[in-house]
Amino acid sequence: MEYVKFNRSLWLVLLLGIFGACSDDDDNPQLAAPQLNDAADVSSTGFTISWSQVNNTDGYLLDIATDEAFTEKVEGYDKKEIDGLTETVEDLESATTYYFRVYATKGNQVSPASAVKSVTTNGAIAAPELNDAEDITTTGFTISWTEVEEAEGYLLDIATDEDFNNKVDGYDKKEIDGLTEMVEDLEPGTTYYVRVYAVQGELESLPSEVKEVTTEEE
Repeated sequence: MEYVKFNRSLWLVLLLGIFGACSDDDDNPQLAAPQLNDAADVSSTGFTISWSQVNNTDGYLLDIATDEAFTEKVEGYDKKEIDGLTETVEDLESATTYYFRVYATKGNQVSPASAVKSVTTNGAIAAPELNDAEDITTTGFTISWTEVEEAEGYLLDIATDEDFNNKVDGYDKKEIDGLTEMVEDLEPGTTYYVRVYAVQGELESLPSEVKEVTTEEE
């Protein structure tokens, strides 16, 4: 009977290679894909996306496209880097279907993609036309706007800055049934900025043109 002689050194090298490969796999396990939620806060121009946290990750990559193959990416959303677990997407087209997916990352590692979700933005509704303010006093004024066909109501914003960061108390998209609002209890000699939206169910129009009005001095 013949015995095959193994080269002990070669055998040790092979064993070390096998165990070394296993060790590398244990040290660098594949990242899990995030679990994507359905889109929320859907409007005619955007929506909010969120997903589950993945352990041992340091960020996420978000894709949004107008096709399921993700060949037509939305500008700015070709594996956009995201630190948190949510993203509010804006400036989209109305009545359009968008597809989105997310990856987890850790250093140079990228997880498989999440399941793909889709969402269709709401159809557009026309914005009202805002009239110049009337009956201006030291503490208020009256604002009115044109009727929008099929609108069920209106939302009124009034602020002391053009960016509407400093809203007047009670006028952060205040719900209005009619076409006019008498605004009171304002400061004398102060400039206010006004805009209005039309709403129909879950649909919300773009804002009207912004109007500027200054209350009279005392």
